[in-house]
Amino acid sequence: MSELKKCPFCGKSDIHIEQKGTFFWCECYDCGAISREHHTLPGVNVLQSEDIARGYWNQRPLEDALHARIAELEAENERLKEELQYEKTRSQLNLEAEERRMLNITYYCAEIDRLNARIAELEAKNNRLVELAEGLADMVDWSGCDCDKPFILTEWEEFIAEVQE
Repeated sequence: MSELKKCPFCGKSDIHIEQKGTFFWCECYDCGAISREHHTLPGVNVLQSEDIARGYWNQRPLEDALHARIAELEAENERLKEELQYEKTRSQLNLEAEERRMLNITYYCAEIDRLNARIAELEAKNNRLVELAEGLADMVDWSGCDCDKPFILTEWEEFIAEVQE
C-alpha cells in the first residue's frame, strides 16, 4: 500500500481515503480537493478499492511528465558536461602540441640561421682557396729557385692551418 502524496493544490498532507457506500475517493481536509471516485463492485475487497482510490489521488500525469522531462534534461546536461570536458582536454592537448610545434619551429629557425652563417663562412674560405689556387697555378715552378719562398705560399700554408682548426 503506497503513501498518499501531498495535495497538488495546497501542498498539505492531511489527506484521507473516504468511503460512502460502494464509492471510494481521497480528500484533502485542508483545502477540500478530492480525487476521482472509484465505484466498488460487489465482491471486491475494500483494501483493493482503497488502493485504487489512492492510485487516483497519487496519479499526477503532468507532474510525472515534468519529472520525466527533468530527468531527461539532467541526463543530457551530464552528457554535455562530459563532452565539454572531453573537448577541453582535447583543446589543451592540441594547445600543448601547438606549443611544442612552435618551440620546434623556433629551434629549427635558429639552427637554420646558424647553418647559413657557417655556410657563408665556408663559402668565404672556399673563395679564398680558389683565389690562392689560381695564384699558385700562375706561379712558376719555384722548387729549383734559390730565392725566398714566395709570399703566396706562406699565405697558403697559414690558410690551410686555419681551415684545419
